[in-house]
Amino acid sequence: MIDPWLHTEGQTTATGKPINVPGEPGPRKITTGEMTGKFLGFQPLSSTKSFEMHKSLEELKSYRDEKVDDLANRFVQAQRDTDQKGVVAVQNELREWNRDMVVRGTPELRINLHQSIIARLRPAQPMKQMRGLAKEYRESYGM
Repeated sequence: MIDPWLHTEGQTTATGKPINVPGEPGPRKITTGEMTGKFLGFQPLSSTKSFEMHKSLEELKSYRDEKVDDLANRFVQAQRDTDQKGVVAVQNELREWNRDMVVRGTPELRINLHQSIIARLRPAQPMKQMRGLAKEYRESYGM
């Protein structure tokens, strides 16, 4: 079914959250030509492009997040093993990564490991909703 508000008010999800082009505020509006094509059963080109852009950004974020996890895990493990060479190797790899990202023109992909390392050094806590149950389990197991 064609929704006439796509042209004037913009696209939203079923829950009412606006669907927008990454980096632009407000819901994405389709043109009159795209509205006609949608009426004939075709996907609007702007929707396809928007989805592809969103997918590419998510893949970049995932790639960066994997690198952050890898570096932070290796750094913390090297610290726990008192492996100074390992710590220096991770620091050098991090420096090289950040330098490469600036040279490539994507400084937003630079990595700061400080928060990730602190999170790994902090003891794991159960979710807020489960803390009462976790306390009962610790008491029942005599811990």
